[in-house]
Order: sequence, then structure tokens, then C-alpha cells
Amino acid sequence: MNRVLALTVVPVALLMLAGCASNAIIGSQLAQENHWYGELGITGHLNKLTVLGESQLTRLSVLGDANTIVVQDDATLAKIEICGENNTISVPENLVIRESIWGKGNQVIRRPMGWKVAADTEPPRSTPAGNTGETAEP
Repeated sequence: MNRVLALTVVPVALLMLAGCASNAIIGSQLAQENHWYGELGITGHLNKLTVLGESQLTRLSVLGDANTIVVQDDATLAKIEICGENNTISVPENLVIRESIWGKGNQVIRRPMGWKVAADTEPPRSTPAGNTGETAEP
């Protein structure tokens, strides 16, 4: 009973929090890059966002699935809240961030400073063992 109540209350509370953010983005399959200040709430699926350097976020809330967010090196961010599945947030390794994550496959990737990445960059694909991708000559 308590588990069912928690599984109901947490997403509803996070939805309310994301909707109350000073910067709310609602939709699916959106691609944006911008300077944001204060709180940023993202509700939807398959969005790709870049938080540009010099942004100052106190909180980043994500509600949905398969969103990709890149926080550039010169941005500040204090807290990340994620509710959904398979969301990826890439942040510079020097940020000290409080994380609240609910759902399967969500990840916060800490990358080295100075590494340039765009929100639409796909991770490298691995090849099956023994397959180098080269063809043999006759």
C-alpha cells in the first residue's frame, strides 16, 4: 500500500514541480539550446536540450522518457530531478549536484572539462566482438 502511494505521489509531485519551474518546456521531440536562469522544467519525451555556458540553474527537473540534456562547461547547476526512463543528462565533472532520480535507465554522465558535445550527438556504437567493420579483400 505504501509503495503504491509513493509511486503515485512522487510523479504527481514532480509534475507539479516541473510545471512550476520559472522556465517550463512542455512537448515532445523538441530541440533547443539556450541560456536559462533559475529553474528549468522539462516535461515530455525525446527532447534534446543544451544548457549553454553561463546559464545559472538552481534546479533541472525532467519528467518523461528518452530526453537528452547537455549542460555546457561554464553553466552552474545545483540540483537534478528525473522521473521517467532512459533520460541522459551530461554535466561537467566539476559541478557538485544533488540528484533525485526515479525510473529505469536514467543516467547523469560526468564528463571531463573542455569536452565539447552537442545535444544531438549520439553515443559511439559498438561493433560485435570480432567484427572490425572491415571487409576482406579477395
